[in-house]
Amino acid sequence: MTIDQLNPNKRSLSDVQRANLTELTRRISLFEELIGYKFHFNPGTFYGFRSLADQLKVNSKSPKSSHCEGMAVDLADPKGEIYQFLIDNPDIVIKFDFYVERKDYTPGWCHIQIRPTKRRFFIPY
Repeated sequence: MTIDQLNPNKRSLSDVQRANLTELTRRISLFEELIGYKFHFNPGTFYGFRSLADQLKVNSKSPKSSHCEGMAVDLADPKGEIYQFLIDNPDIVIKFDFYVERKDYTPGWCHIQIRPTKRRFFIPY
């Protein structure tokens, strides 16, 4: 996974957004290597950076999304396997300092972010 893949629309990034996206890419890539490419994060099966305009089209309830800061990725997870893997392996969530949105709020996707929340598995809003 690369920064360009996490910013497929080639949106302009601030220095902070680029740094965040670089760190997110590093952690997700290491996670992918650790699990042996079990879930195949191919382009088109994940979404990362969003401009505010893009975010409002996707979810108008969440204008302060971590996606806009370059701190979140949505991984295609139609069967909930990635989410369940993370639930079953909280040590991995802690190792990579991930925060995972509860699957009920992103059906078909596993939302992972590096912006801290009160809980590792959190409810948005």
